[in-house]
Amino acid sequence: RQYLAGLGWTETVSLAFINEADLERYQLADAKPLVVALQNPLSENQGVMRPSLVPSLLNVASHNIRHGNRNLATFEIGAVYHN
Repeated sequence: RQYLAGLGWTETVSLAFINEADLERYQLADAKPLVVALQNPLSENQGVMRPSLVPSLLNVASHNIRHGNRNLATFEIGAVYHN
């Protein structure tokens, strides 16, 4: 964290819940058997625990690009969950 922040990178902290459709959108369908589904999700878009940090990071990148920030240097260190 300190090294990357020292290089000017921004740390993102995202929710551990993701939309299962993001796994297919980002070509991570192989992770589907590992998914931990929630019995009572807060919303349809947060129905599974993330098996990878990739969907969250790509969603952050997509949001920033849509808002004109194309100079991205982001990272996340966080837990992933497998069944």
